[in-house]
Amino acid sequence: MSNKRRKRYFASFTGLHAYCQDKRLQEEISEKLDWALAHLEKDDRMVWFVGILKRQLLAGCDPDSLPRKDLKKRAQALKFFGGERIDADYRDLIERFIPSWPHYFSLAENYRSSELEKFRFSQDQGKKQVPLSVTEVMVKLAECENSIVGKCSQSFCEDGEDFLLLDDGWKWVRVEDGYSQQEGLAMGHCGNYYSKKGDALYSLREPVQQEEEVRWRPHLTFICSKSGHFGEMKGRANGKPSSVYHDRITSLLSQPDFRGIEGGGYLPENNFSVTDLKGNEVSRIVRDNPSFELSKWSFRNTRQLIDFGDGWDWSFFEGYDLPKKPSPDYDMNRPPPLLLLRRKYTFNSRKTCLPILIFPYVRGHLGEPIAQQPIASIPNVESKFRKLLEIKEVKAVSSGSLFAPPFSWQKLLGVKSTHEVLEDWPGFSTATPLRSLLCRYAPGPYVASAYSVHLGDDLVELDDGVWNVVRFRSVRHFLESVSCHEGVRAFDASKHFGVDAWTRGQMKSQLLSFVDCFRFGLSGLYVVSEDPSSCSSPCRIVATEYAMARIEMDIGMASFENKFSLMSELVRTYDYERQSFQIAA
Repeated sequence: MSNKRRKRYFASFTGLHAYCQDKRLQEEISEKLDWALAHLEKDDRMVWFVGILKRQLLAGCDPDSLPRKDLKKRAQALKFFGGERIDADYRDLIERFIPSWPHYFSLAENYRSSELEKFRFSQDQGKKQVPLSVTEVMVKLAECENSIVGKCSQSFCEDGEDFLLLDDGWKWVRVEDGYSQQEGLAMGHCGNYYSKKGDALYSLREPVQQEEEVRWRPHLTFICSKSGHFGEMKGRANGKPSSVYHDRITSLLSQPDFRGIEGGGYLPENNFSVTDLKGNEVSRIVRDNPSFELSKWSFRNTRQLIDFGDGWDWSFFEGYDLPKKPSPDYDMNRPPPLLLLRRKYTFNSRKTCLPILIFPYVRGHLGEPIAQQPIASIPNVESKFRKLLEIKEVKAVSSGSLFAPPFSWQKLLGVKSTHEVLEDWPGFSTATPLRSLLCRYAPGPYVASAYSVHLGDDLVELDDGVWNVVRFRSVRHFLESVSCHEGVRAFDASKHFGVDAWTRGQMKSQLLSFVDCFRFGLSGLYVVSEDPSSCSSPCRIVATEYAMARIEMDIGMASFENKFSLMSELVRTYDYERQSFQIAA
């Protein structure tokens, strides 16, 4: 890799204020650019890739913190691409393009095709070259793949050694080293071009009589690692294996050579999964190959929450450990409470449930799912997940940023728009930096969700878009929080110095008037006493969503740890006119 070329593309970021201020961000961008330099080769592809990263970085910045030159670049990016396109491009780049590009490149190598060399990542609009969206690129790459595969006439394979002869005349063949150009050409895929050391390729082949000889047509390609676990398990053109092959697949998995399924690779949602099989087929694997792991984990003493009647249910596992607060990561040797989406089977009248999606669930906070198979491969997963939300309260999420693929809550909620999540499911935004959200979207209920998590208290919505942020036990506690000690002390002292009732009444009125007239220097942020006639009345700090958004932009939640330190920051930032208290003669 040319060091000069590397420096040229890194220069697109080193001059940006946000990049210079965040070491973690520098590491992330460095990792992605190194991948692109190693895989994309051509400069026009690099420009396309860098543009997506740069627009995402600029759009996520607080405009008030940017120097003028960066502010101008940010405005141009949002004007020409829009926030939704910028978010979608970045998400699709991480989730779809980066995992898929090696597949397309290896496909072209395997088929010795030059079509990928001609592939363009931009289109002409007038005299300008406009970058394609990642979705458009993926569509065109799929078309390119179909064209490459369609030009190949090879249908049979002769390589490999017989591994398992089946009763119907078909057979499973084992190809050492895990790569087969013949398999790739006949099956319309790369033939596992990027095989790892210790990989073995297993090919399901059908006997075809041609004149006086039998030739073998492949139908399935499974890749197994040296540990005995299967990775990619695909059909023709990387499609999901049809149910017509399930009996033959069961015969393969029942062999003692294999230990389980890890999945992954290109289009992981198209891999075969054990949950695709019928109960009797799974039972056969368990009986004939007891070392085969149907799942990495099993949980005893679970409580069923919902039975969908289609072989799936939600259940709850109480866990062995209850952390003091939610965490992005958990020790699965001593798991916290878990919500489990399970596939149910019956073996010889004995029921067995396999957890397919595992969610940490700590104090109403949902953790990022631990997936046993791709989410997209679970039937009606969106409706199943939404049904769970009807019976289990999710106050917030502890991980899974709306802006940080490969996982995002949009998938499980069945929506494409981040804005829709923020309005309808604000609790699912709490693992996303609030400031980044505010830079792209109007304030909404997600702001209150972020404050709730940070303050450790549920914020109560008093009216549409108006929230109770901080509650004090009494007017006295509020006055002390704003350092109004003089008036409180004078009123307390009057009890012991024979001050008459009328004077004490006047002093009390002054204190209550102070609360009533108290004004922060920020619109939408004010104080409300629950009983305006009593100094013992509870007192609330009330804020609109726009006021809370302004507080985040001016102060930032990192500046306070609880509601008391928040109050101190509010008083310091949004000053007010103090009233003096005089004892009436």
